Amino acid sequence: MGNGRPEILAVSIISFVLGSVFVSFYLSSCYILAKKTASHEHLMLFAWVLDLGLSFSLFYAIAKGLGSHEADVKPNNEEGINKALYAFDVLYNPVLMVTKSSILVFYLKLTHGRGLFHFANYATLFVVNVAGLGLTLSEVYQCHPVSAIFHFRTQTAENCTNIFQSSLSVVPYDIVTDMAIIILPIPLLTRMHLPWKQKVILVITFGVGILVIVVDVLRIAQLQNTILSRLEPQFSYNIANIAHQDYTYITAPSFMWSIVDVNMTIICACVPSLKPLANRFTPRLIWVTDKHAGPHSSPRPSDEDGATEDGTRQSAENETVGHELLEVLTGGQVEREVEEQVAHIDEGQGYSTTKSFVNRLNLQPPNMLKLSNKESVLPIVLITVIYFLWGFSYGLLNTINSRFRIRLKLDIWSAYGLHSAYWGGYLVGPLLMGRPVLKRFGIAATIISGLYIYACGALLFWPAAVSSSFPTLIISNIIVGSGFGVLDTAANLFVAICGPLKYSEIRLCLSKGAGDTAIIFARLLETRVFGQLPTPYMVSVQWTSLAIAFFNVILAVIFYYLPVPEVPDEEEELDELIHHNSHDIRLFGLPVIWLTLGLGVWSMFFYGGALGSIHIDLIRFTKAHGSRSVHTSDRPSPLDFVLIAQSVWTVGHFFAAYIQWVFLKPRQTLLILYLGCIVFSALCMRTSGLTAVITGLMLFFLEGGILPIIFGIALRRTGHHIKTAACLLETAFSGAAFFPFARYAAELAHGQSYSYCVIVAVFCAGIIFPLYLNFFSVVKRQVDPI
Repeated sequence: MGNGRPEILAVSIISFVLGSVFVSFYLSSCYILAKKTASHEHLMLFAWVLDLGLSFSLFYAIAKGLGSHEADVKPNNEEGINKALYAFDVLYNPVLMVTKSSILVFYLKLTHGRGLFHFANYATLFVVNVAGLGLTLSEVYQCHPVSAIFHFRTQTAENCTNIFQSSLSVVPYDIVTDMAIIILPIPLLTRMHLPWKQKVILVITFGVGILVIVVDVLRIAQLQNTILSRLEPQFSYNIANIAHQDYTYITAPSFMWSIVDVNMTIICACVPSLKPLANRFTPRLIWVTDKHAGPHSSPRPSDEDGATEDGTRQSAENETVGHELLEVLTGGQVEREVEEQVAHIDEGQGYSTTKSFVNRLNLQPPNMLKLSNKESVLPIVLITVIYFLWGFSYGLLNTINSRFRIRLKLDIWSAYGLHSAYWGGYLVGPLLMGRPVLKRFGIAATIISGLYIYACGALLFWPAAVSSSFPTLIISNIIVGSGFGVLDTAANLFVAICGPLKYSEIRLCLSKGAGDTAIIFARLLETRVFGQLPTPYMVSVQWTSLAIAFFNVILAVIFYYLPVPEVPDEEEELDELIHHNSHDIRLFGLPVIWLTLGLGVWSMFFYGGALGSIHIDLIRFTKAHGSRSVHTSDRPSPLDFVLIAQSVWTVGHFFAAYIQWVFLKPRQTLLILYLGCIVFSALCMRTSGLTAVITGLMLFFLEGGILPIIFGIALRRTGHHIKTAACLLETAFSGAAFFPFARYAAELAHGQSYSYCVIVAVFCAGIIFPLYLNFFSVVKRQVDPI
């Protein structure tokens, strides 16, 4: 029958011993060599004590029969196993919480006085402790009454929490906090002005925490495989259907991986503070100096041609950061070494010849508003690549939502609610989260913030899939929508003003088209890969959401080091470059600039409503008309029609860019596109079959270029208010959350074709903006490219 007790016991003992060895090194380094004590060291000692209790409870359970089949466990050992495992469950989250708190308290010294990093450090510490406490309490009261946990046969779905469900549901908490702990110090470490080898050693030392995430993933995969092996004989994919039979055998590997996870976290937490110990035994490795300039050293920024006073100041700041961080790492043991390094500096050696890794990448480019067409190509290509990458992840997100709708058997109203939750995030993200970051830290920081918010939302899809929870799915969509709103705000603003302003709308159309091209690839993945999986199979959804989260975090880290031009902070410079001096021109008693912005927000709101109403109903529209358009056995499926419509919509972006480049002004193009949308929306009310499908595709083609043109025109001449204007325009796109309900109500009353009257009405409301742009001469002078 099989017995995994020897292997599980061996791996568990080895992991605990290794963790204990590193803790002993850690305490020796802190208490004996550094001769200083701090709160994070006491926390680490407390974490080891908890780990001791955690490990002992597992060893005791194994001795009583954990790892054997339930039939082989002696009846008098049953209660002992359950008490030991109950102790394990209760201690598991506290030991991780205390270990992570030790790391973050240690980071408080590294990030002290460094603004955003210090705030992020406190925020992560708060999340770790609040979530850890909540999870601990949930484990303490996993059965009602608690005594039921001590007997297999008294555990039922009614009085005990499903251990598999709870274990998988906490995956986002573990991974988010692990990623935050790994990423937090890296920007500070790479900013240190140190020899290349020292810098690499430090980054690797702190980055070794990636092993914790690897172990997390292995633990999750093993637990999930166990779950699937138990569910397949029941022809089910619902974790709640797993009973507690043979509990001692099927859960043993999960407990083993949990103990490995805890001790790996402790080991990685100890490594950064071992520098005094390493300095005692391997000083050459720690204090290496570059005696010759070569491939591992490069001139300092202040030595390069064109170096400025700002560059010198930044270099000095980096040196200060380096010395401060090293003091924290070594507990004051580096004073002599630093003095020696300073002496080497005077001789032209040491790290004076080494350029900061951040400065090597973050060479500040010219002001983005002063870039020529040629100079703006590289930054625009960079942002367009970002558009493409997160467009692809957005397409995968649609795939996840579609799988959820099938799995949860959502009705139309619930599906519309899910759609509205995503676009409702645009009400929250741009103004409440994007604007403060954009105003204070700039475009790059806003894009990074948006990527992190998006990653957190994507991770919430995991517990939603595990528990089949519709409320969790709603919350995850709101968070993802907020993240996308923040991303779109910063990226659209960047593309609009990076380079000659007269080409703003063209650049926006091209960049948005690139992002939509990625959505097509994601749709292909849905139809060709996910479509072949069993309908209730949610494992692929969970791993896809996890991959999206990892991808966004990696993208954010990469983006931190890329040379992204920024909008100037000086209000006078912005006013001069964006022609704010026309604010005295009025129309109807109002400044024409703000009237244009207000109507632009108005038009964006109704355009978003039309777009959301059309896209969410596309599959049902093609089922209704596409099935009558082709009578052969190989006619395209509704998903194929969706793919075609997405392709046509993408081409519409490039078409809009082309006609603006060759023939028409942006305001004229916008008016023609709106008129075409009204005409073809009205035709959708009166056509059926193949004609209706072609009419719908034409509607997709025309509406593609409207958003970037509205965005570019409405931003013109807003001066130093341009960041706020961009946030308002992006927030207005939340109209997509509201109008689908009105359209569905019209469909219930008069049929699907008639429901297009709502689309016609919405486009008619939105066309007020292009009419205003084309019929008033003062407005033409404001918005026409110069």
